[in-house]
Amino acid sequence: MNEVVNELLKKLVKESITSVLSMLLGKEVDCKVDDFEEATKDVILNRFAEHKRVVVSMFEHKESGGELYFILSEKFGGLVSNYIMGVEEEKESIGDEDIDALSEVGNQVASNLGISLKGELDKDFNFSQAKTNVIELGELYEKIKTDEVDFSNVEVKIGDKSNNLIIAMTKDLSAYLEGGHTEKSPAEVSGGREMEPIRPSEPMDINSKIEMLLDVELPVVIRIGKTEMYLKNILKLGTGSIIQLDKVVDEPVELFVNDKLIARGEVVVVDSNFALRITEIVSKEERIRSLGK
Repeated sequence: MNEVVNELLKKLVKESITSVLSMLLGKEVDCKVDDFEEATKDVILNRFAEHKRVVVSMFEHKESGGELYFILSEKFGGLVSNYIMGVEEEKESIGDEDIDALSEVGNQVASNLGISLKGELDKDFNFSQAKTNVIELGELYEKIKTDEVDFSNVEVKIGDKSNNLIIAMTKDLSAYLEGGHTEKSPAEVSGGREMEPIRPSEPMDINSKIEMLLDVELPVVIRIGKTEMYLKNILKLGTGSIIQLDKVVDEPVELFVNDKLIARGEVVVVDSNFALRITEIVSKEERIRSLGK
């Protein structure tokens, strides 16, 4: 991978991981991203030699047909998942709820990275939803589909705890990243114009990043209930028809923000308008369980 793309990728990976984890965990997060290097799958396996199981999130890159991998130890995955749920401790093994949480983290990092890369390189970077699994270390050899990859070791510091993860990509994704840069000078790529050197952006604290999102609109839906009907019965509906929902009268209604369950409450009337009085905020654990749905 050429130096220009390498430096750009390191910068954007650092920004994506730091911003996503800071937001999701509510903790101070920093990371150090090493240079991307060419290696065989065996090198990556050796990096996790002391661990029996690893977590692998795989993303398909639609434009190049290549793949992106996030690989971390099961112990590190359990720590991140616990932090999301508000639990301040490590655990040696993880379950389905943890995998859902780690998939959501991976999806947000990959999406953030793809948007940043598109802004810098003016090329599409659309990654699929994460396919996340906990596997035995030996299975990692089959999980990575190509013998050679470009990879970087990322040291992630969350509070006072440091762990490592590997970011790897197949060669076709690396080639798409480099585009015409490999055989051309910076002046040639820019059409004769002098290119601005890549400079690290100024770090932003978490409050500044949250403020950037305060005017972002999200759909808010209050769901009273739902039901399933055959098409033939829908065609029979008319004025005065009654549809029975799956909730009884005294059950709370649900508040969804961006299709995620946030709270429950009861319907009230305010100034002749329907409104919702919130009686329960959904717990972190329940929100995590809904991430994979």
